[in-house]
Amino acid sequence: MNKLSFCVLLGFGWATMLAGNSMAKDFDWRSDWELAEDLTMVIDSKGFNFPAHIAFVPGAGDAPKDPLYYVVELKGKVRVVTNDRTVSTFAEDFIPAKQRESFTPGGAAGICLDAENGYVFVTFHYLDSTQTYRNGMVRLKTKPGTFGLEAEETELFLDLFADERSEASHQIGPCQVKDGHIYVSVGYGDDTSQAQNLHSTLGSILRMTPDFKPLADNPFYTDDGEVTAIDYIWAYGFRNPFGLKTVGDRLFATDNGGDIDRFDEIEKGENYMWSGNDWGTGARAA
Repeated sequence: MNKLSFCVLLGFGWATMLAGNSMAKDFDWRSDWELAEDLTMVIDSKGFNFPAHIAFVPGAGDAPKDPLYYVVELKGKVRVVTNDRTVSTFAEDFIPAKQRESFTPGGAAGICLDAENGYVFVTFHYLDSTQTYRNGMVRLKTKPGTFGLEAEETELFLDLFADERSEASHQIGPCQVKDGHIYVSVGYGDDTSQAQNLHSTLGSILRMTPDFKPLADNPFYTDDGEVTAIDYIWAYGFRNPFGLKTVGDRLFATDNGGDIDRFDEIEKGENYMWSGNDWGTGARAA
């Protein structure tokens, strides 16, 4: 019988095994977990500090030092795990403004891989020079196809989000690569008026090229000589779409509501109806 495996990131903070510190010898970390029948859990790799998201290398190589998956940490570091489970730093210090010293939900949130070009994309929010939270993305270049152990080039993408206020836990989220295009989910920024605003990226799922350009077949794209939020929007009307996943030709999202959450299949140009209350969340839930 084939076994189905999946990976869970455990971010317990600074007093835990995954944060690189020792725990009491008689403590079994598995005692904190309740598993369904026939499921088991093992530690695959460790040494992370607030791991936020994970991306596996498609068609990973067979050599012990070939990258197997990448993990983005909340405070702005990307770690690479090789087939022999060595963990090393792939990139760091790419978030353009320093986060507050005290822990706040925020920072780096999503990671996705473009194998054809050898790009690692990371989404994040940061404090700008006015100490206002803004959303942003970074493209880290490495080896096409097989990827590598260190980023060779870094390119930030901030302009699209520069005039929009982000907010901790209501920020930019995961990304996915599908058919050579990048899909990115963006939370509503704690401003209920924005999820129904096609001139804001907030509360939307965006679609762009690997060079951060909008696509002419995006549903609301306008060829008016200006590149603005409406040119990027693929679907809108979300609160906090913090789960995003492609399955074959289909795109799915989970959306965190106020008192209820939902699971959606994402269709081009659709309004998912959230406008500040849970009725909108339930209206379009799959």
